Amino acid sequence: MRESVITSLADITAKAYSLQMLSDLYVRAESVARKAKEMLEKQAGPAAGQPTENCAAVVFAQHADQDISRMLNTTRQLQEAARASYVASAGEMNTIMNYLEHMQKIEQQMTAEITRRYGKDVAARLQM
Repeated sequence: MRESVITSLADITAKAYSLQMLSDLYVRAESVARKAKEMLEKQAGPAAGQPTENCAAVVFAQHADQDISRMLNTTRQLQEAARASYVASAGEMNTIMNYLEHMQKIEQQMTAEITRRYGKDVAARLQM
């Protein structure tokens, strides 16, 4: 039983870590996306003494806006899935711990009752 609890705790820890990584990734990706959109939307004129032609965003970033939005959506979906997985694992662990606590209380009650009825020597033999 102890091994399964340790395994479950390791699983919860890994899921919490992956959730934090995805959250950090989303924040960073959102920041990069904001900067990229600013660059794509910026209408800069030519520098002094330069011709009026400037590089069109269509040439170097044809679908960048759509790709950035898709990347953010995918990252958000992964983050939500990781959060749901973490919450489910934490709930499962909470249920297991409540069950173990309940079983320990029952064992203590049984030991107390056996000790009361038959003595501590009989109770000690049953606990082996």
